[in-house]
Amino acid sequence: VLQQLALRVHAYMRSQLDLLEEHHAITPAFPRTAFSSAEFTFGNSHLHTRRNPHDALHGLRAITILGDYDICVCVIPADNIAVQCPPGTTVFIAGCVKDYYFTKVGKKETCYLFQQYFDASVQRWIDHGFRSDVKYEAEATFEEIATVETNMANRVPLTMKLFGRLHEIHA
Repeated sequence: VLQQLALRVHAYMRSQLDLLEEHHAITPAFPRTAFSSAEFTFGNSHLHTRRNPHDALHGLRAITILGDYDICVCVIPADNIAVQCPPGTTVFIAGCVKDYYFTKVGKKETCYLFQQYFDASVQRWIDHGFRSDVKYEAEATFEEIATVETNMANRVPLTMKLFGRLHEIHA
């Protein structure tokens, strides 16, 4: 679905995962996915407004709403967006820059979230030549540091190019 909604975002995320697979035999949890990470949310933690600073800037968070409930709404307050989400609905949110939350379901109802995203720490590991922060800081040459800093400075313009159509930001 992400490939259909945001082709360039999907292609870039997938290219980053391909680097992981080529260099370190690391494979994502799900075949053909563009996401590096996944999490399940149980209970009522989905009620709190959240932004996900650990999502890579270039990515979208795929959130699938599951459970046994009548009405659950995904709210993005800054954009005045409220989308009704029957069980099984998947929404895509630029989680590192957009606040969002889901409304409370009835007392005897259940609501769970399955979320997939590209973690910023995985991106940083790739950027640092597949080294931990400590190892990178100890071993990096001036040229490597300059390249990483340039790439970081270009990350916002790159992200804007990846989101080729405005509706992709609100997918």
